[in-house]
Amino acid sequence: MLTQDLNTLTNRFTSRWNGTLPIVYDLAPQEDYPDGKVSFSVVLTSSRHLYGDIFSGAKRQNGFVELNIDIPDEHGDGAAIDMMEQFAAIFRNYSDGIVNCQTEYVTPKMDLKNGLIRFRISVSFYSVRSYKS
Repeated sequence: MLTQDLNTLTNRFTSRWNGTLPIVYDLAPQEDYPDGKVSFSVVLTSSRHLYGDIFSGAKRQNGFVELNIDIPDEHGDGAAIDMMEQFAAIFRNYSDGIVNCQTEYVTPKMDLKNGLIRFRISVSFYSVRSYKS
């Protein structure tokens, strides 16, 4: 069940993203990407049993997809805002009938080491799946 949500959301991102920065699927050390990168992750949070039993019931899984955009400070925020817009458009109100995304949340810009700045955007989601799936 968890793997299905991870795969659905990751596949949606990789099939629609057209950014030019390297994509990192885990948070690699900053020193490895002095010219910038984007880090994509699916974060699973709480879940709850909805109905039935473990054989014929269903559960709701909550979480969010997140994109960290690390770019050199001298580039300004225009490119990062464009990337956040693209990310938001990929996930905003997306639904495949099982995975249901909501709207975006943007975190204030952060200064990082080595002259990089980070922009972070996330979109919460929930899925409802049968225990049989």
